[in-house]
Amino acid sequence: MKLYVFESCPYCTRVRAFIGLKGLECEIEYICAGAFPEKLTQQISSLRVPILELDNEEGTFLQQSLDIIKFLDSSVEPMILLEYEATGSILKALESLAIPQNMLCYPRMPFLGLPDLKTEVSKQYFAESRKQRLGISLAEALAATDQYISEIASALINIENSLHIKALLSGMRNVSMDDIYVFAELRNLTMVKELNLPLIFQEYLSVMAKKTHITLFTPINKHGVQH
Repeated sequence: MKLYVFESCPYCTRVRAFIGLKGLECEIEYICAGAFPEKLTQQISSLRVPILELDNEEGTFLQQSLDIIKFLDSSVEPMILLEYEATGSILKALESLAIPQNMLCYPRMPFLGLPDLKTEVSKQYFAESRKQRLGISLAEALAATDQYISEIASALINIENSLHIKALLSGMRNVSMDDIYVFAELRNLTMVKELNLPLIFQEYLSVMAKKTHITLFTPINKHGVQH
C-alpha cells in the first residue's frame, strides 16, 4: 500500500504516526503542493491528503485520516487503539492552538526544504494559498513571531493538564489517540526556533518521535534562518 502525504500536514502525520506505532509496511509518497497527480484526481472525492492507496484489484483509495487509521488498525491484528477520536479536552486545547501555530509554522515551511515544496511553483502556490488562509502574507506572519509565541503557552498548559504526559513517559500507559493528535500538532512547532517548549514537552516529543519513527523539524528563526 501507498500513502500520499504532505510532510508538514498534521492529518498526514497522524496516519504516519499510527503506521510507525503499529510497525506497518507502507510506501510514503510526497505530493507537491498545488500539483496533485492526475492518477489521484480521477480516483478521489477531494484534493486533500492523506490518501491511502490499497494493494487490491479494485485499486481502492481511502481518505480522511481517522478513516484510514481505523481501517489499518482493524486490518492487522492486534488492534492497538481503544478509541479513534481524541477526547474533548484535547480537541478544545488544540483548537486554541490552531491560529498561533499556523501563524508561526506556515511562514517557516518554505525554508525547510520540504519535499512538498521542492519547486518554485509549489512555493508560490503555497505562499498564495496560505496568505488567503491567514489574511496576511507569510513574510508578515514571520515578522510577527513574538506576538504569536506568547499565545502558545496557555494552550500547552491545557494540553499538559489533559494528556497525562508523565504516565506515558514512565511507561504507565500506552499511546492513545490523544497522543497521535497532539504529536502531529506539536511536531510542527519544533520548526519555531523562538519557541522554548517546556522540558516535559521536549521529552514527550522525543519519545513520540522514536515510537512513531517520525523525525522532528529543524528550527527556523523569524529571519528564515535554520538552526
